[in-house]
Amino acid sequence: MVEEKEKKTLSKMIKAKDFLVEEYFKSVDKIIIPIYQRSYSWEDKNMEAFIKDIYNNTDYYIGNIMTIPRGKSIELIDGQQRIISIFLILCCLKNNFIDDYDFSLLNNGEKIEIETRASSKDSRLLQFIYNNDIPENYQKNKEVKEYKKAKRIITDNHYSPEKLLNKILRVFIVEIKFTNAETDAHNMFVNLNTKGKSLENVDILKSQLFKYLAYDESKGIEYYKEGWYQTINNIGEKNAQRYFENFNDIFLENINKNNNKLDNVLNYISSVEKAKEYYNEFRYESDEINGLCRCAVSVYHHTIISLNNISDGNFSLQTLDFYLKLFDKAKFKQFDVVLIPLLHIRNLYERKKFINNYNLITKFIKFILMHQEIMAINKASPSQYGNDFKKVGREIYLYKDYKTSIKKFLTENLNIHTNGRIKETIENLEINHDNTKHAKQIILLLEDKGNVDMTIDHFIPYDEKNNISSKIGNCIPVNKDEYGDMKAKEKLKKYKNNAAQEPYIRDFLQLGINENNINEAIEKRTNKIIDDYVLMYDELYKELTE
Repeated sequence: MVEEKEKKTLSKMIKAKDFLVEEYFKSVDKIIIPIYQRSYSWEDKNMEAFIKDIYNNTDYYIGNIMTIPRGKSIELIDGQQRIISIFLILCCLKNNFIDDYDFSLLNNGEKIEIETRASSKDSRLLQFIYNNDIPENYQKNKEVKEYKKAKRIITDNHYSPEKLLNKILRVFIVEIKFTNAETDAHNMFVNLNTKGKSLENVDILKSQLFKYLAYDESKGIEYYKEGWYQTINNIGEKNAQRYFENFNDIFLENINKNNNKLDNVLNYISSVEKAKEYYNEFRYESDEINGLCRCAVSVYHHTIISLNNISDGNFSLQTLDFYLKLFDKAKFKQFDVVLIPLLHIRNLYERKKFINNYNLITKFIKFILMHQEIMAINKASPSQYGNDFKKVGREIYLYKDYKTSIKKFLTENLNIHTNGRIKETIENLEINHDNTKHAKQIILLLEDKGNVDMTIDHFIPYDEKNNISSKIGNCIPVNKDEYGDMKAKEKLKKYKNNAAQEPYIRDFLQLGINENNINEAIEKRTNKIIDDYVLMYDELYKELTE
């Protein structure tokens, strides 16, 4: 039971009122989607269920929305997905089915304003949809796809457009309007959603931050909103939750082991000062040379492009870029929490330390790729590493003592592969046309050349009855697969013609292969690959742990 005092306090904070959709759209000038909100993300299944529920129910209620007044308009804190979907359905009915209803409640497509970083066509997307005049380069936008999906749903289900229009206009909605401060809205939003777990953690984080960062006398509200938008835009919405997890594993100590990660984050962001500290570390354009977000973008997108220049001109970052691309193929996301702080550079002093330790860092990354490849072939769970990735990631983040952290990581409880295990794993690897990724990864790691998008050509056409055809020695990475099932004599001729542009073909030909020694040459190459992999694995381990 809420105490009387709390009720009075709450009544000063908010005004709750129920509306029919039609009257609500008519009652406000504009519904503004603020810049920091995530993009519209409904899928076809969401739109189909939404229309079906509205059409088949009387007095349908779609839940609460949370708003902040902006003059005669409102800023939408929660409810964006449902409100935009209603707008899209109404536009669909207007443009495809109904001529005798006054759709002025949509204000010529300007009823909903999606804020963007600058004036652009993006900010007019809903107007394009309203006018049924959508530029070609916006056809793949979620809003456009679901607008078109609404038409298919109505047609395929033989719904009466007039009945659907009447139903959607009479849908019930409750507006919770925060009358005093944006902080109150975000506070309520966090409280509701942490209890129901209805949103991803990153959405709750956003509202927790804006409880404290909504107003700032020196920077203003747009500074933080723009920074949030830029961060999520760069990290990518599909990676936002992943970044939330990695960031907090690196940045936060495990303050309370009895709490889940979200609770620890919310407890940490408990003041303006803490919110600013967290935000400045979390955002893309941090004050650091390469903050955690830039490094996470680099790791998730598998390229160094997002990193600010960390080379002094005496070495190339090409090796690092190559290994990041191999991580994409390795599908080893558990190691992100170590990779991100390895790339993280706060200041010029740490930049110098990174440069001095660059070879060590790249060799460590290569060793982990080699180790993980044997794990992956054997379908071993990452839990079998017996190592705490989060712990070493945080140590690297805090101290930048690369050599000590790497040595500790590898020696304390990493289950190193024996030579016998590596040999047996590669020897028994059967490579058919549908399973070439391991062969390519092993060969590329050994040579550090080529590109990760090369395809594998079986010199002897793969035949499940011919054991030698599935061996790794029969697998040649090529930039262009144009060889098919050619006979050996014809293929060797084509190989020789293309050798200048194909480094692995060139290496293969150096074995002195001819029509009479094919099996022996492939067996010899298989054994050499195995021996080289074992040797390189051992040498890297010794160098990293000495």
